[in-house]
This record gives sequence, C-alpha cells and structure tokens, in this order.
Amino acid sequence: MVPSAASGLTSYVGGVVSGKLKPSLDFAVTKNMMITSVGSIVNIFVLLAIMFIQCPANNFPHGYSESTKSVNLTSACNKNCSCLVDSFDPVCGVDNVWYLSPCHAGCSAHFSNSNGSMMFSNCSCINGEQQTAEAGYCDNSCTFFLILYIIGLTLFCSVSNLYNVPITNVILKCVDEEDKSLALGIQLILICLAMLPSPLIYGQLIDWTCILWKTSSCSDARGSCLAYDNSMLRLVMHGNTLFWRFMAAVFYTISFLLSWRKFKKLELKNVDNSNDTKGKHVKN
Repeated sequence: MVPSAASGLTSYVGGVVSGKLKPSLDFAVTKNMMITSVGSIVNIFVLLAIMFIQCPANNFPHGYSESTKSVNLTSACNKNCSCLVDSFDPVCGVDNVWYLSPCHAGCSAHFSNSNGSMMFSNCSCINGEQQTAEAGYCDNSCTFFLILYIIGLTLFCSVSNLYNVPITNVILKCVDEEDKSLALGIQLILICLAMLPSPLIYGQLIDWTCILWKTSSCSDARGSCLAYDNSMLRLVMHGNTLFWRFMAAVFYTISFLLSWRKFKKLELKNVDNSNDTKGKHVKN
C-alpha cells in the first residue's frame, strides 16, 4: 500500500515538473527525455541496492543438499517411520531447522505447552539435548531488513512513476496533432503486449528456485512448491527486473542523446536565421 501511494504522488509530481518546463525550440522534448533518462538510471541503482537486502538466516528444510539444490526427505533418523511423501505438517526443531512433518523429524510423542501450542518430543532427527519440536515454521523474522526493503521498494516505485508523464509528453510532442490519439493507443497496445508474457516468465523463474515440491503417494504428479531457495529467489526475481530496467535505461539515454543533438541543430539554425534577419535590417 505504501509503495502504491508513493507512486501515485510522484506521478503527480512528475506531471507538475514536466508542465513547469520552459518552452523551447523542440517543445521541451529534450528536457523531458533528460528527466526520463536520469530517473531510469537512478532506478537501476535503487534496484541493485534492494536486490542484496536479505534476512541473515536462509532457513532450509531438513535434508537439503547444497550441491544438488534438492531435499532428501528420507534419512537414517526417520527411515523406519514410513513417512508419507504427501504429508505436510511442518514443525520447527530446537535446532532451528524445520521439518516437513513430525514424522520426518522422527518424533514419537506429542503434548501441548503452556501457550497451547502443539509440541513434539523424542524427535530422533533433531540434534540437541532436548529433541523437541513445535508445530509450524521456525521464526526467522527480521523486522529491520523488512522495513529497509519496504523503504527501498517505495523509492523504486516512486522513481519509476516519476517519469510517466514526461515520457507521455515526449510521445505527444513527437507526432502531428492528428496522430496524437493514435500514438497513445499504440503506446497502450505495446504496454499490454509486454504484460502478457510477464506472468509466464516470472512464474517460470519462481518455479526454478523451488527446492521441494509437493508430491502424491499415489502418483508422480507434482503439486505446489513447499520450499524455495530464498536467496536464489531474491537474486532471480530482482535480476530479471534489473535486466529489463537496464535495457529501458539504455534506450532512454539513446533517445535523450538524439533529441539533444537535434535540439542543438535547431538552436544553430535559429541563430543563423536571426543573424540573416538582422543583416537584412541593417542593409535596409
């Protein structure tokens, strides 16, 4: 909600700034492109900064192998428990490792603690003097990094919307009066076409970072993902966005340089015309 509200505000600010630009020979196209180029470059650095914000603990389920990037649910401590592969009732051990179920943790007894939470004991897979586990995931909350990420994400969304109006003004100033509606329509079509493959691409990237899929004991069908490699997910999701933002910044910068070059030519042409006019007045 905070990033969305900030985005709307900065979009308004971008419109005000673009509207306050002084008229020029190129109808302020160069100045609007400068705002867009600078904003897109700043956005790259903001995205790079939030890309490396992460919680200190990257909690993996028991049986995770770093080399194969997968989870082996059966180990020596629970091989005699006959745990079902589709049993998903996560518990957190005192060793701060979460297990797919009490069975996979090798637990043989259960009780309720003073808070009413379900506890499991005699868990052979848990290392420690107290081989106990509590129902649910392990608490790995990191409020400071979450707040820091929200601030960075808000800044990223704000800068992204800052140059929405300037880039629209550039489109309107670069076409004839009768083609302005068509230009906006083509812009909208291109945006919609770009949005069509986005869910598929990001969905595939998210699935690529899954380390534990839900399976059925009756078939080999794959269900939803139960655990992700959070570090890889962070890098993949932000990295993909960073790539497209970088490409956008490159084209925005090229457009700015071309518009600036044309603006300089218009200035020189205007100076030559002024000199010719003054020369005619002097002769007269």
